[in-house]
Amino acid sequence: MIWEKLDLSKKVVRYQTLVKAFSRDGIPALIIENAVPELERIANDILGQMSGGKNYPKFETQKELKSRSGLAETLDIIVGDWAGERIYETYSGGEQLRIDFAIRFALAELLARRAGSKVDWLTIDGGFGSQSDEFLPMVIDAVKQVASRFGVVLVR
Repeated sequence: MIWEKLDLSKKVVRYQTLVKAFSRDGIPALIIENAVPELERIANDILGQMSGGKNYPKFETQKELKSRSGLAETLDIIVGDWAGERIYETYSGGEQLRIDFAIRFALAELLARRAGSKVDWLTIDGGFGSQSDEFLPMVIDAVKQVASRFGVVLVR
């Protein structure tokens, strides 16, 4: 009887350890923290191409709590330009499109690389109409440069 209780208590401890390891603050958080620098680097390369080197992305995964001391998990996209750094939401629709493209392309490349494969197919559906005459050629050139990373690129 005592041995059964000891075995049961060991199982409970093991399950509690597994619950903690696979919780939001466990292994998934470690995976994200390890992927963010690489994602940021790839997105920076692509966004630099799309903006003529005028913009760069930065991801913040933690911020200080306002109501008490400590940190909160977050994923804020900060974009730098000639005026400094500011949050993604403050950029125009055309600027946000370039940022979105850069992050999506970078995420596809990162996930494929981590899976040991390559993303062979890229489809871009719309968005070019929001680009100014100044930035449209840069975005088209950047998509052409990014196209070499994919087998097939379809743009509509």
